[in-house]
Amino acid sequence: MNSFTDHNESLNIWPSFADIAFCAMVVFLIYALYLMSVPQNVKVGNIDAKTADFASGSAKLPQAAYASLDSLHDKIVRGEYSPMWEGDSTYIIVVAGHTDNVPFYDAKLINNWGLSSARAQSVVNYFVDIKGIDPKRIRAIGYGENKPKTSNATEEGRAKNRRIEVFLMKSGGKI
Repeated sequence: MNSFTDHNESLNIWPSFADIAFCAMVVFLIYALYLMSVPQNVKVGNIDAKTADFASGSAKLPQAAYASLDSLHDKIVRGEYSPMWEGDSTYIIVVAGHTDNVPFYDAKLINNWGLSSARAQSVVNYFVDIKGIDPKRIRAIGYGENKPKTSNATEEGRAKNRRIEVFLMKSGGKI
């Protein structure tokens, strides 16, 4: 009879330390590649009811918003985020516009989604035209009423949802 025990051999099904180390390296490499492919973002700040309240149905920047925009610009270009901004040209500014849930119709903007995009675009225009941000390094995005910060049940809640958020995002040239 030919068996493993007859020849003093045994079937070793346990992986060696080298096998485990190799698998761990492969998993780490896959995870590192995943992290490099996912855009990284940092919230720089926002314009909301506390800093400059957007009028319902309006994409026009409130007068009070300009001081906040100047502050956000300075944080990115000269302040705490400048090492990322200046040190890595793959970082871009993403301006996200939001609205409340009040139904809106305008022949040009169509609905809340168009309104939120127009709000974001008004900030982008200010950053590019007035502050000199390279248009290749800034994007506007509108979320409409789809990412509320709070309930839209009250006027106070709706005012909080009419906002702009500004992010620095590592795009890797993909966005």
